Amino acid sequence: EHLPLITLHLFRTDLMASRGCIGLSTSALTQSEYNQCNRVIMVALSEPGVKNDKSVQKEKKCASLMHKFVNTFIDFSVALPSAGPQIWADPSQVVRTCPSVLPAAKTLVAIGDLHGDYGKTREVLRMAGLIDKHDHWSGGDTVFVQVGDQLDRGSNEIAILLLLERMTVEAHRAGGRVLSMNGNHETMNVAADFRYVDNGGFNEFTQWRWWYTVGRSWLYGCNRGNTATALAAPAELPALHQEVTQLPRHAQARFQALRPGGPLARRFLARQSTALQVGRSVFAHGGLLPHHLADGLSHINRDVSEWIWNAPGHAPTKGPSYVRGRKSVVWARDFSVDDRPCDCQLLQETLDMVAASRLIVGHTIQPAGITAGCDGAVFRIDVGLSKGCTDGDPAFLEVVEDTDVRVHGVDTCQVFRSPPTASKGWLWSFSR
Repeated sequence: EHLPLITLHLFRTDLMASRGCIGLSTSALTQSEYNQCNRVIMVALSEPGVKNDKSVQKEKKCASLMHKFVNTFIDFSVALPSAGPQIWADPSQVVRTCPSVLPAAKTLVAIGDLHGDYGKTREVLRMAGLIDKHDHWSGGDTVFVQVGDQLDRGSNEIAILLLLERMTVEAHRAGGRVLSMNGNHETMNVAADFRYVDNGGFNEFTQWRWWYTVGRSWLYGCNRGNTATALAAPAELPALHQEVTQLPRHAQARFQALRPGGPLARRFLARQSTALQVGRSVFAHGGLLPHHLADGLSHINRDVSEWIWNAPGHAPTKGPSYVRGRKSVVWARDFSVDDRPCDCQLLQETLDMVAASRLIVGHTIQPAGITAGCDGAVFRIDVGLSKGCTDGDPAFLEVVEDTDVRVHGVDTCQVFRSPPTASKGWLWSFSR
């Protein structure tokens, strides 16, 4: 009965000593409290059911420690095949906001669609100076926006979500910020539309469910009668409801994780913006049109977030209009397709509604790299990076002091500078 608890204790001791989970407990416990938790655990092993800790608060902190360890161990186990023995973030430390409008940043970096390719994701993040060779945040006070589509077409989707989560924690400590957004592939998965999931993606979520279930059994099975510890167990996986009973077995774990209210939907996607403005740059995965902005950016984010969270009043598999249809925020291509004219007047009308100078979008692959349109009023930053797309060369967009826009490729950099007193700018390029 106590084997899982003994296993947790031994794994914790070994991992803490070997750098695998450094810092796991220090944010919640002082050294004396941590030592006391060790004593509580060992007494529980030798005398099950005996209360030896007079402080209920400290008992709850011990429960919190166990909860953090189990969650970190789940993350570690799921991501290990693709990411190696990284130090994953404690989710409780993540700044859980879904921002709509932020002030201008000294340095703003934007990267397009990632689509489950962990290797290419790390490559472009390092190229942009956002992470070091050990995959830790190195961007200082940079504000980094990833415009959505972390999911589908690749096999390391959870690993990417975990990496972005850890970057969020580390950037916050350094004075920077990481802002991941929802794209059409996130909202499709929440709605149980798995058309673009590859076999590796299904397998990663099946593995996650196995470890998640093990973690639940550890916390529940070994702490019967301890209310404080039992309350710290991971949430129940959503049941397989009638509307998805025809899903194949290999897709069921993904559905349970990502459907509205699912553990990973709430942990990651419900906290991501769907429309975002930083200074004079406004972001959307597909595009923004005047009718999207009738109630403001915050209304978009609130509706989408509440749907993913499974808040009362939202249909479980039918998202709000902002994420449905070809003219929605995550699907629109009005300013992204090269083979038809870009309606610059419509774009300017949209930008004027939010007092922005430029729209930055992903979603539509630009085979030659990041492109600009309408004299720099729109930048398209999906370069088909993932091997599941076109295996495009890494590229990123940089906005300096809210004015100069720099398009960085492997060997070149293009600069678009907007004079403060003019509505138009000019573009030139030079070798890196």
